[in-house]
Amino acid sequence: MNFEKYTERARGFVQSAQTMALGRGHQQFAPEHLLKVLLDDPEGMASGLINAAGGDAARALAAVDRALEAMPRVSGGNGQLYLTAPTAKVFSTAEALADKSGGRRGGCRNGENPEGRRRHRQRAQRGSQRNPQGPYRRQCFGRERL
Repeated sequence: MNFEKYTERARGFVQSAQTMALGRGHQQFAPEHLLKVLLDDPEGMASGLINAAGGDAARALAAVDRALEAMPRVSGGNGQLYLTAPTAKVFSTAEALADKSGGRRGGCRNGENPEGRRRHRQRAQRGSQRNPQGPYRRQCFGRERL
């Protein structure tokens, strides 16, 4: 797993999940830890996806909480957190899918990086507020786009 290839937001979720696992006294880092922080996200992206797919995010959160409570706790020790095989598979699958689709990890559309796209969207919104007569043109890595 090359943690540097992940977006800042994804790294934040992983770090939060690791911190939560250690805080609960878990010695193994499981997919349930990741799912818990994703479902607890105030922006609600994971919950929204589950609900949009016809599921019930509240029930999923309750099931994750039960699974986390059932995990063995370790007191003392050196604070080492071990990656479980299913968690390693989650990361390797995500990386493979991102590579296959040309996703946000390696290279974004037209060579842009995700942070650059976010800044361009913000500028476009501000530009259209300042000049409602016409479209906001922006320079994007040598290409002029509307």
